[in-house]
Amino acid sequence: MTTMFRKSIIRIGRAPSVFIATTLATVSSVLFTYAVMMFKGIEVSEIALTLSILAPLTIAPFLFWPLFSALVKIHHLEMEMRKLAMIDALTGVMSRRAFLDHAERSISLARRSQIELALVYIDLDNFKTINDVYGHAVGDEVLKCFASVVRSVVRKSDVVGRLGGEEFAMIIYGAGKESVRQLIEKMLVEIRNASVTTSGEYAREIHFTVSVGIAYLDLKDSKGVDQLIAQADKAQYEAKHSGKDRVVIYQEA
Repeated sequence: MTTMFRKSIIRIGRAPSVFIATTLATVSSVLFTYAVMMFKGIEVSEIALTLSILAPLTIAPFLFWPLFSALVKIHHLEMEMRKLAMIDALTGVMSRRAFLDHAERSISLARRSQIELALVYIDLDNFKTINDVYGHAVGDEVLKCFASVVRSVVRKSDVVGRLGGEEFAMIIYGAGKESVRQLIEKMLVEIRNASVTTSGEYAREIHFTVSVGIAYLDLKDSKGVDQLIAQADKAQYEAKHSGKDRVVIYQEA
């Protein structure tokens, strides 16, 4: 109820909401005053009715404005918290939870609409070595650089999420298998060309690569996001162990 009330204030606006609330308070005051006087058999006087109008008109705005302002502030804080919960703070892509929720909805929509969907699993190659040799601060820069490259390559309709550590995933919706493969191959090229420069006296340029697995949604079965991720992860594992810096498409045994 409180949430609906806050949303109404946001939709209408603070000033109009205060005006409406003050008007309702004034009307209620007049009706209450009139009812009490009639119940007690007191003659209705203009002074009493005037006071019943002036009192809420004078007091209500000073009460409602800070109250509604606080409710609006709470609403904006909640929206900001939800946004922060959906975004990975380091890389700027979707958080694991937000990505999985979005992927599940996309899979359901793809089945209902009979539209192709691919889940792409990406793992940075030799990331532990980068952390061990150059430190976690450099490792974080590599992750941010990677996420920036991916966002520059994918379409606006594609969704990227960080599943944890150096593991990422993408949902590519409404694209044919060849288009998906071309997109990923382009991403691999862009990542090879990207680099992070360390600071300090012995600064150097660090290049990195990724291994990628792709799983395509079978529109005839009922597998969910967990199964699709498992398939893409298995294909990524094959890419990793067949030389890295490549893409492998999942194939049913």
